[in-house]
Amino acid sequence: KTKELIPHKIGTLVANNIDVLIISKFIGLAEVVTYTSYMYIINTLVTIFSKMTTASYAGIGNLLIVDKEKAYDKFLEYNSFVFFLATIICVPLYFAISPFIGLFYGLEYIVGNVTCLLFVFLVFYSIIRTIFNIFVTAAGLFKETIICVYLEIGINLILSLILINYMGITGVILATAIAYIISEYVVKPSILNKNIFNKKISCYYKDCLFY
Repeated sequence: KTKELIPHKIGTLVANNIDVLIISKFIGLAEVVTYTSYMYIINTLVTIFSKMTTASYAGIGNLLIVDKEKAYDKFLEYNSFVFFLATIICVPLYFAISPFIGLFYGLEYIVGNVTCLLFVFLVFYSIIRTIFNIFVTAAGLFKETIICVYLEIGINLILSLILINYMGITGVILATAIAYIISEYVVKPSILNKNIFNKKISCYYKDCLFY
């Protein structure tokens, strides 16, 4: 299924660079420095966490073949784990990231509290959505989830072009957050449920709301 995987990789590359291109075009390179300063820390944390999760791909893939019922239980357990880990990482990150940026890059690159909260949300969501990536990869659902890539790019691009005129860099980050939520949190669980678990998807959302 390599041919279905290629659009995912290209789409991820495009989605990750939309924000920088829009900020540089409509606001200026000074704001690009601010954006990249925060995103450098965010991407480092997400990369470290993603390295930790790659070890579970083979085990989940084997479990999906052997016992799908148990795989669903592991899905819910893994979901609680990523929520717990995202919380203990992101709460102190919110209080530490701006002082660190001010110390390392300069006070002029510090953003407001709302923008900082949105940056931290990107970390939070990047961690909790790893469960989707693991099960999609383990089950080989690249063709079924290609719609998520197109939704993420389209929503992010359209909302960024609209919100940047009213909210500046905050609007761009907000557009990215909304694109993440709609393309993955709303759509992808239904795809996983339809192709793997055949359970009531409401159980997953109830767990997430509780966490």
